[in-house]
Amino acid sequence: LAALLDVSLVQAAQNVVPVAVTAAESVERLRTWASGRCLDASRPGIYRWDNGGGGRTRRRVNRDPSNN
Repeated sequence: LAALLDVSLVQAAQNVVPVAVTAAESVERLRTWASGRCLDASRPGIYRWDNGGGGRTRRRVNRDPSNN
């Protein structure tokens, strides 16, 4: 980034904004989608994300392969 902007590394670092800040809505949408569908990367089992908002409830899906 510093080379592209032709500035010092320190100046370039001051312009870096985490993706979680710039794309918070997209990240939240992805977390909501992944909850219950994907494996958790930081602990064993299915990823569960609780946004604390209560929000709408999702339909229940039977995960037993014999019933699919």
